[in-house]
Amino acid sequence: MSQNAKTPAGEQTGAAGKERRRGGYVSSESRPSTARAGRAARRTVGRPSLTAPGRRSPQVTFRLSPEEKAAARALAEREGKTVSQLAREAFAQYLRDHAA
Repeated sequence: MSQNAKTPAGEQTGAAGKERRRGGYVSSESRPSTARAGRAARRTVGRPSLTAPGRRSPQVTFRLSPEEKAAARALAEREGKTVSQLAREAFAQYLRDHAA
């Protein structure tokens, strides 16, 4: 199959016939054979839940200027953290400082 071709089921594939899934490529041979197994596999993809295993954590999305994002990335790298970890820590501190 060519790079980024469609499979008979309409899934996009990349190099070596691997399906493109959120978060990377999954080998077609490792695809679950039942719908239930597929749902279980999807639950394990992505970041771990901050709420409880198998549960979705609430999300907050906001925009930054390019300069703020670059500064956050640099700080996160220096501290060995992700930008998301920095944002969670900063938000938690703000909530503690401004609690009613």
